[in-house]
Amino acid sequence: MRAVIFDFDGTIADSFGTVIEIAYQLTKLDQLADLDKVKWMRDNNVGLAQALKGLKISKWKLLWLLQRGRRLMADRIKQVPVFPGLEEVLRTLKQNRFQLYIVSTNSRSNVERFLKEKNLESYFNRIYGGVGLLEKDKVIKRVLKHERLDPSSAIYVGDEVRDIEAAKRLGMPCAAVAWGYNSDVLLASYAPMVVVRTPQQLEKVLTEWGR
Repeated sequence: MRAVIFDFDGTIADSFGTVIEIAYQLTKLDQLADLDKVKWMRDNNVGLAQALKGLKISKWKLLWLLQRGRRLMADRIKQVPVFPGLEEVLRTLKQNRFQLYIVSTNSRSNVERFLKEKNLESYFNRIYGGVGLLEKDKVIKRVLKHERLDPSSAIYVGDEVRDIEAAKRLGMPCAAVAWGYNSDVLLASYAPMVVVRTPQQLEKVLTEWGR
């Protein structure tokens, strides 16, 4: 049995603009209002958690911001689009009997609401939401155990360097998508199994990997 574990924000949901709006609303962090600074952060692997840490925001404050951000996202999730071409990828994978999962820092309810709104819920076996910013490898490991998946039979798909690093810590391949947070050049420098630049490329890579 082959399984694909997807990240959500920046991989399936084109939510970056909404996430930045919410983050700025909660923090008033100047660099989040400057498109050039945001681009620099994306190209230099500076995540929001690192930006906040630089302002000496406590761990507990960061946790509050994350929880509050999820609640604000719930009010806006319907306006978030799915990346064009992703539904076709999901359909092809399901037709080829892949097991599909989502692991996300976003809340499970937000992800489920999004999938229902876009008529995508039938493609996924299970959603794992509410993951901490630095806990993806632990949750993916739990998914593998709970779903009885061998790391060699599963592949992780994400848009950030931390997705690549999480997969590597578990000894599983990672397909990095270049339409999300980090740039294709930065993603490639962390040596994932592959960097894909379009959903069509992702579909081809996953179907060939699954044979």
